[in-house]
Amino acid sequence: MVSDIRGATFPSFAENRGQVPPVAGRPPEMTMPDLNELSRAALSAAMRGGTAGWGQIGSASDNIRYAEPQEPQRRKKCYCGCCKRATHRGMANGVCLMIGCELYVRRWVRDGVAKPVTK
Repeated sequence: MVSDIRGATFPSFAENRGQVPPVAGRPPEMTMPDLNELSRAALSAAMRGGTAGWGQIGSASDNIRYAEPQEPQRRKKCYCGCCKRATHRGMANGVCLMIGCELYVRRWVRDGVAKPVTK
């Protein structure tokens, strides 16, 4: 076992059987994401905003916002008042921050604020 500055212990290189050891000073879960696995919109946001904290913390005001389609089996009702299904999710820094219909999510990506439609 190898310990870092904070006293956290990690398996040594020999114990990992040739795997790359984690970056010193960082826990293993905060390593850089695999850019080949990201969607086109997520890759664009990662290249424009950076990958620091990717998938760990996201902010609508501090990070690049983007939209991705929602899985078909996990669709709830949209919160905007259109009574349609939530087909898209609003993402920032690899974290889902909101869901809604495509129009609602596109407006959130553009403005950064999700307001319900008033009738």
